[in-house]
Amino acid sequence: MYCNLSNKQINLPYLENIKFSILNLEEKDDFLSFLKENFPGRWEYEAIHYFMKGGKGREFVIAKKNSDIVGFCRINDSHSPFIAQNVYWAPLFDKELGGIEPLGIAQKERGKGLGIAIVQAGIYFLYQRKIKDVVIDWTDLENFYRKLGWEAWKQYFVFKKVLL
Repeated sequence: MYCNLSNKQINLPYLENIKFSILNLEEKDDFLSFLKENFPGRWEYEAIHYFMKGGKGREFVIAKKNSDIVGFCRINDSHSPFIAQNVYWAPLFDKELGGIEPLGIAQKERGKGLGIAIVQAGIYFLYQRKIKDVVIDWTDLENFYRKLGWEAWKQYFVFKKVLL
């Protein structure tokens, strides 16, 4: 999916008792604990390796309720420590490309608008970096992202070959 931010009003969202920020390196252990508890497997694994490759936290937007992390959204740009899936498409753009995804909300906080808000926060932080073109490399949540002005842009097809 694709979103152009050029002619949009971009603000950090407001939810009562929730603070959105870029992850500070000092919050790394809390973040990894949040992922282990709420999203064990691939996202936890990718975050561990992100930090092992020198990541400082700037690719993660977090949502905190009081002092607890309750949600996250990954954002990427050309300054990320390694090329992430959603900026593979950068060569097709003549300007800086940003990427969003994955995102996750703690089970107990779902259904309160935090998912949309964390994506808005991700967009806000990319916009602060002067990024106007943003891509999600794949999702099955098209209606979710359309609420924020995203549109389908590329499509993947699955092929298989039977080997005899």
